[in-house]
Amino acid sequence: MVAGLSGASLAGVALNVSTHPAVAASVSGDRSRIGRLEAEIAQEGATVQTLVGRANATQARENTIKAHVARASQELVSERGTVARLTGEVRQVAISAYVAGGSTGVGIGTPSANSDLASVYANVATSRFDQVLTNYSLARHRISVARTVLRIEGQRERTTLRQLRSAEQVANQAVAQDEQLLSGVRGNLQGLLAAAAARQAAAQRAQEQALARAEAAAAAAAAATSTTMPVPPPAPARAHVRMAPRRAVTHRVVNGPLAAPSQVAAPTGYLDPLRGIAGLSPERIDQGVDYSGYGPIFAIGDGVVLSTVNGGWPGGTYITYRLTNGPAAGMVVYAAEDINPTVSVGQSVNADTVIGTVYGGPDGIETGWANGSLGDTMAAAAGQFYGNNTTAFGANFSTLLTSLGAPGGVEQNAPSGALPLGWPNW
Repeated sequence: MVAGLSGASLAGVALNVSTHPAVAASVSGDRSRIGRLEAEIAQEGATVQTLVGRANATQARENTIKAHVARASQELVSERGTVARLTGEVRQVAISAYVAGGSTGVGIGTPSANSDLASVYANVATSRFDQVLTNYSLARHRISVARTVLRIEGQRERTTLRQLRSAEQVANQAVAQDEQLLSGVRGNLQGLLAAAAARQAAAQRAQEQALARAEAAAAAAAAATSTTMPVPPPAPARAHVRMAPRRAVTHRVVNGPLAAPSQVAAPTGYLDPLRGIAGLSPERIDQGVDYSGYGPIFAIGDGVVLSTVNGGWPGGTYITYRLTNGPAAGMVVYAAEDINPTVSVGQSVNADTVIGTVYGGPDGIETGWANGSLGDTMAAAAGQFYGNNTTAFGANFSTLLTSLGAPGGVEQNAPSGALPLGWPNW
């Protein structure tokens, strides 16, 4: 379960700060500021993503330019090799022509068959050499121009890349600053809510102490009066309402409603929901109250079923219903773990409705105050529960069950946290 302040817990504790206008205004201002900061962070995050995309595209273009430069350099090396090879061929032809012309003993200016052949070879070689030189010169010029263009484009892309990296760094710094500011505002909001809860708990304790003093004073006054007035005859004893014994359930019931044992409703209009469970044994108080046993479990009073299952709880059962009568009207009760549900979502229930059958599984059951129908408890939503401790909401529900005739749970510690202003006590 969530240990921090969730949105639902903020809504619950908001009742505490409503009686302090300055605190309420500060809380409202902090919430508005949180909303603005979250919107700014989202916008700056989108800007960072855009800059990163542009930087990656620029880097890709720079890599392409580098590849073109490398390929042009390779072509130039190849052209140089071709020139060297053809130069060697020309030299070989010239040497062959010279040797052929000199072997006949004919003078340089005397025409002969051999000298004509040498002239042909020389002309062919010269023509090829001129062509190669021309191609080489053109290739060098083309490669030189291409390298110049690529160098200019590369410089431009590198400049753009540096600018994008700088802008990205600035945007990231802005996001970090806003997140730090947002963390501070949230901490301030939680501090205000915690202080409001502490004030409410102190006011409640003061009220209880004042009531105790008033009762003590009244008792003292009554004792003083009794010493001066004759003692009246004792009034006839009022007959106590005899509760019908629990009906033991000796088999596991899966489907169909069970008849509720007769019981007189408490002044709250609620009935003991555990009155039909055989072998009922109270266990610890944590988020709610844990019990073991087997048999039917009833609704506390009138209400509407909100859920019956949730995979986050042992056994997968999480029955919730919103009360529509009594001091807790509007609040949500849960009964979870080793229970077979016998109701469905949307069904209306009352204190005689069997909402499920406890089947005596390995986890037992837990019942208490729920924060809606999604599997969260009021204790967890208010940040009171740390794993196995007794919470204020769990202790409050245990007191309610005790007032209805059920055995209360076992406290593990002084209840942690406080109840919202106006929460019913029993």
